[in-house]
Amino acid sequence: EYTRDSAYPLNAYARFELKGVENEYQSGEAMFVAVTRDILLSTEQDGNNINIKTATVDMDKIEPGTYYGRYGTSVEEIMKDPVDISVTAEIERNYYVKTEKSSYYDFLQKKEVKTYEYDYRTENVGTFTVNTAGGAGTF
Repeated sequence: EYTRDSAYPLNAYARFELKGVENEYQSGEAMFVAVTRDILLSTEQDGNNINIKTATVDMDKIEPGTYYGRYGTSVEEIMKDPVDISVTAEIERNYYVKTEKSSYYDFLQKKEVKTYEYDYRTENVGTFTVNTAGGAGTF
């Protein structure tokens, strides 16, 4: 499953400890980037269309200490060669429903004020598939 967190390579840190027979304490550490995907996907909404791009990862642009994952580097910055693949998306509509909850009399404004409750709803629009051409496609 392709999620926001799995879309980006991750900065990782490892610490190694070695305790010898003479109680010597030795340690080492390393920082590395874990690339969990070999193909990246970026999306952009244009009106009612969702434009997608698919490409390989440019490993030369991913270095520990300079690559900040989804918190500082965009997917487009680390995309390399376009890839033609089939992409399936489940589209959901998320919205709030406003419901009157109660009312009270505001003595300062000298009028009755209604209060509302907002319920979050999710509606499944459907599942769609597009085959990218030249690393690009549109839903």
